[in-house]
Amino acid sequence: MKGGMFAGITEELGSFDGALLSSRKATMASFQSLVVVALQEAAEAYLIGMFKDTNLCAIHLAMRIGVGGKRA
Repeated sequence: MKGGMFAGITEELGSFDGALLSSRKATMASFQSLVVVALQEAAEAYLIGMFKDTNLCAIHLAMRIGVGGKRA
């Protein structure tokens, strides 16, 4: 995902009432660029790990070549 898209999503999530910040502070929340980069890298690393684990489960449990692959 491009950095600009992720930054926009991060800002939008930070502005929700009842999120991690109080509603008054959430409207004023802005993220520094390094924070957005760190959040994006952490999210990508987490998702890659989840996809790897999903692929291993598909191979082991369903005897598939991959998540979207044909049966072995």
